[in-house]
Amino acid sequence: MDTNQLSAYQNQRRNLTSDFAARKANNTFGRAQSRRDGARREADTRRQFKRGAPRVTQNFASRGLGNSGVYQRALQEYTGDYARDLGRQTENRYAQDQQFAFNDAQYQAEYDRQLGQMELEKARMIAETAAGITGLRPLMG
Repeated sequence: MDTNQLSAYQNQRRNLTSDFAARKANNTFGRAQSRRDGARREADTRRQFKRGAPRVTQNFASRGLGNSGVYQRALQEYTGDYARDLGRQTENRYAQDQQFAFNDAQYQAEYDRQLGQMELEKARMIAETAAGITGLRPLMG
């Protein structure tokens, strides 16, 4: 393996490692941003629920329906909608987090595969060089 081949190998390895690190960093940033945004959406949903609950209660109480079945049904729908929305947001956040984890695994697998191919190519070049040197020994006496 001559110095040009070794230099090319080292550059290729450096580029591969740099690309891998950039992908991982980008994925990590995306994961952090996704988690932050998901937490904000959940906090907003909770805040809206807390602000809206007195209005629902007051609306029925002002009409004298505070103990009615209509009020109970409306309150159940209101809390049910809240629970459903919050559950969906949690599911979405979990799915996004799983996608980021999958991306990490995929980047690692691709890096390992390409690095393995480079190592095999390097070993092949070294073997060819060694075979060439061995073939010249009889001529050198």
